[in-house]
Amino acid sequence: MEKEFEKIKKVFKLYRKKYDDLNINVEYDTEVWASGLYFNLYPFQAELSKSERGRLYKRTPQNCKNKTRFLFHNNNIVKVEAYNGFGEICLEYYIKYDNSEVVVLGFYDKVLNRCYMVNCDEDKIPINTICYDVKPHEEMMFALLYEYSNGQVCRVIEKGFMTYNNEVPAIIDVKYAFIYNELNELTEIIGEMFNHKNGCIVKENVYRKNSM
Repeated sequence: MEKEFEKIKKVFKLYRKKYDDLNINVEYDTEVWASGLYFNLYPFQAELSKSERGRLYKRTPQNCKNKTRFLFHNNNIVKVEAYNGFGEICLEYYIKYDNSEVVVLGFYDKVLNRCYMVNCDEDKIPINTICYDVKPHEEMMFALLYEYSNGQVCRVIEKGFMTYNNEVPAIIDVKYAFIYNELNELTEIIGEMFNHKNGCIVKENVYRKNSM
């Protein structure tokens, strides 16, 4: 995945400079409000990160504190605005679509600190997602490779690394098994993490339906 990692670094540097002032006009035709991150910005984002999914509001809330606004254009999310407890935007996502690629740019307090790239095949089915997350003393980069069976994701392989204060990188090496019921609904995801330091494998239930 070295080529993909180098590519996302270049994209990150390009947009950090290009979008530095955040004066971006986004065309949209629909807006949706939620109490948190309701829609995934890349496949299985909430499920694999064990994030609590927000709930949708039927109408625009009068108070935007601690809420998230999703902007759509032609049924695609083009921008996400997360508001803090003071009613100010603290996190923004801009999503750019290409024929075989989706780029998600995340700005925290108006500074680009995360980038996701979803690569798709000619039928627009996701092949992998490359993620790059940068914090003041931490850098994390990983790839999610999607494997399919009967038209559904049956396994995801996560490979990458994380560094803190320029120390020796910690290796990310996880396999996720997807379990479906008789209605082909995703009911469970079991993660199998390989620890490269001691050679041990740890299993964990990272998602269970109705538990988020």
